[in-house]
Parts: sequence; structure tokens; C-alpha cells
Amino acid sequence: MTTNFKKISSDRGEPNRHSATWGVKAARGLAIIAAIFTLTSVIRLNILDYHLSNPTISTRTDSGDCGYQMVVDGKVLGTVFLDEPTTIEKISETLGKNGATGSHVEKVVPCGSVIIFDRDGRLLEVQRLAGAQIVACGKRIDLKSATGEDMRSVPGIGPGLARRIEEHTEAFGPFESVDDLVKVKGIGPRKAQELKLYLK
Repeated sequence: MTTNFKKISSDRGEPNRHSATWGVKAARGLAIIAAIFTLTSVIRLNILDYHLSNPTISTRTDSGDCGYQMVVDGKVLGTVFLDEPTTIEKISETLGKNGATGSHVEKVVPCGSVIIFDRDGRLLEVQRLAGAQIVACGKRIDLKSATGEDMRSVPGIGPGLARRIEEHTEAFGPFESVDDLVKVKGIGPRKAQELKLYLK
């Protein structure tokens, strides 16, 4: 009887290793959850601050692949993708920039253009929309007009492959379709199918 009492007392006084391990794991888990929550909150606040400080910026993907970006007084007003080429005036209205002026606002501009205005709404110039911006909006780059820089912005195309595509274009002219990319070393039928997500 005495022996059993001593054993029970000894068991009660001995630390439970499993409980201690569980406690450490629980504390670590809670610390990780708290860190994730804090990081998520910071990211959300940064995004909110960005949108509050840039209230006019908008990206509209719509249904088309004809991309336009408008810049007013050095700041991007917005990006829009339409079904077909249209006029600067119409693009301005779509992005909420009414009252555009200049001698070319009623002319149709090609897809993939950056339209630049001064602060008073006067048209300054029309530039080319970079392929990286098109891909970032979830749209496809027009292969017929793509530059080497555009190709380097496509996931799955590294600098070497982009250079070979550019050299092939210089030697034989623009590709007629994405399937024609199989003529370039390093691109097979499967790779060409994957690239159709980013090229048209």
C-alpha cells in the first residue's frame, strides 16, 4: 500500500512530456496564425490606401482582347479591353474621361495602344501597350505584332527562346498563328498549346 502511494505521488510530480510538447506546438501554431493575420491585415490596408490615393484608376477586362490604356498628366487613368478597335473619344468616355480634345480624338486607334493626355485633356501622343501589361490583365498578346520584349513577358518563354522567336520573325516575317511557333527550336505542339493562353 505504501509503495503504491509513493508511486502515485511520484507519477503526479513527474512532468508530462506529451502535455508539454502539445503546449509548445499549440503556442507555435497560435503565433503563426497571429503572424498570418497581421500580414493579411497589412496587405489589405496597403491595397486600400493605394485605391484611396488613386481613385480614378480602373482596369476593365470586359469581353474583348482589344486593349487600351489611358494616361492623364503622367498618371494611368485606367485600362480597358474592348471587342474591336474604336476611337480615342469612345475610349475616353468608357474610362470616364469626358471632354477629350485634340485633332485625332475621333480617329480609330489600333488595339494595344496607350493614349496620353495632358492635364487639360489635350491629346499628346499614342504609344504601344506593352505585352507585360496585357498579360498582367489576363489577356493575350497579338503574336503578329509582338516584339521580343513582349515575348519575354509570356510565362514559359525565357530570354533564349524569346530571342529565337525574334530571329525567326526577322528572317521569315510574322507568325500567322500560335501553332506556327513549332517552327522555332524549343517549341513543340504541346508547348504551343500552352502558349495559346497568352498569345493569339
